[in-house]
Amino acid sequence: MAKEKIEPNIILSIDVHSYRNIPMCVTNSEGNILSITFVEKQGSYHTIRMKIIDMINILRQQFKIDTIIMEQNKLFIDKIDRHPDPIVYRNIVLGFSIEIAVLDFYYKSIKNILALPLKDWRNKVLN
Repeated sequence: MAKEKIEPNIILSIDVHSYRNIPMCVTNSEGNILSITFVEKQGSYHTIRMKIIDMINILRQQFKIDTIIMEQNKLFIDKIDRHPDPIVYRNIVLGFSIEIAVLDFYYKSIKNILALPLKDWRNKVLN
């Protein structure tokens, strides 16, 4: 079986784990920033997910996005507590729901949807 090489043209990067909002950055293959926007983390998880889907639809119409890159969710934290941190719990629950929503809505229409581990995310997206 031959390996496929991923060659993105227009990339949407989504930082799910930001504190107050969810930043979205559209870049081209040369690394030029085409658009930067965000979605506020206000309201229910369902409301936040729908705002993200709406924003992705707007960006797709403007830029013809062919790749989405997100930061992968961490299932485990480095320490074991009797009572888990509510911020970590919220980020896990919201992060997975956003990832699943993006996969559900764009699985057939966007060529590449990637969730990268934190180290790879920082190297590839933040450089």
